[in-house]
Amino acid sequence: MFGFYNYFKNMGHHSGGQTLHKYCKAEEINPKKLYIGWVTDIKCGLCSERELYNKLKPKLNKKIPRH
Repeated sequence: MFGFYNYFKNMGHHSGGQTLHKYCKAEEINPKKLYIGWVTDIKCGLCSERELYNKLKPKLNKKIPRH
């Protein structure tokens, strides 16, 4: 899916891509309908990632961003 994981060829081990693939199949969602975004003009990427994680509380994240 978008270069993250190739289900049919069993290539790639990106856990995020595998999780998205399983979620989209289970929910019958075309991955092209997902919204993906970027944040710019931040001072610390790790701090911002942790802040967004704490705010959004994503249920599919397997890894919590480090401090």
